[in-house]
Amino acid sequence: MSNFENLDRKRSNLFFDFLDQQGVQLQNLQFVVGNPNSAAAQGFVNAFKNCKTNFEEPESHKQARDIMGKYFQGVSEAQKFWGNFTPEQLEARRQLSIYDEQGKLVTDDQETVLKILKECKGTHAMQACHPVTLPELQQRFQDRFDDDGEPWFGKKEQRKKWSEYKLTQPWQLIRRTPLPDSWGEGMNVEGQQNLLQTAHLKESNWQPVQCGYGALLNQDSTGEKLCEDKVIRFNVQTADGYWVNFRWLDAQLSFRSWRDNANSLVGLGSARTSA
Repeated sequence: MSNFENLDRKRSNLFFDFLDQQGVQLQNLQFVVGNPNSAAAQGFVNAFKNCKTNFEEPESHKQARDIMGKYFQGVSEAQKFWGNFTPEQLEARRQLSIYDEQGKLVTDDQETVLKILKECKGTHAMQACHPVTLPELQQRFQDRFDDDGEPWFGKKEQRKKWSEYKLTQPWQLIRRTPLPDSWGEGMNVEGQQNLLQTAHLKESNWQPVQCGYGALLNQDSTGEKLCEDKVIRFNVQTADGYWVNFRWLDAQLSFRSWRDNANSLVGLGSARTSA
């Protein structure tokens, strides 16, 4: 037996309990050992560096959890998913907040945000965000993407322009299902954008990284797949004139491209970005 296997069982349990408390997912440990320079390994290191960043939920977070139930995926859920926030990042997430399509603050007034959450109960998920890009998500969770370790969105230089967009806002309030009536007849790219701008004035387009992060965090928190029944077409065009899309292939996330056509399978995702 190895030295590790000979450790006292109680000490082993304490070690694994510590890892769980610090947000280190055990299924990533084997990958970390074999890839010491990876984002996953850095997350493992950060968990130990920041092991004193315990976070007691403010009253507004508790109220948000009461409103949203399992779809309030706050600091504790986000840290378990990706790893600990730094003390500065925790402070930035102490206030619930809403951001516009460009990632600029709309409001961090807690009464206003809680009112918005009441309006979005049953349709959205409120999530604490880590500053990540889509390639970083794919590198950390390779078995949860359908790319066999070589992401489609990193194969051409033009794709890097949108795939390397970093999710910097502390919170996002994303729709868990496609925008109502955003598929079928008349719902090509122009039709979907017209629908968004006329019938859903408080919603905006979201970036692919918001979808990827949101889908993984929501699945880990609830066991449910974000926008499971549709292909989600983003308002992001590729170099060859197609449009970036997302869908589930069994248990894996798939980011590819789709034509500018109306289709009963192709809807539009969105985020709440206005009070």
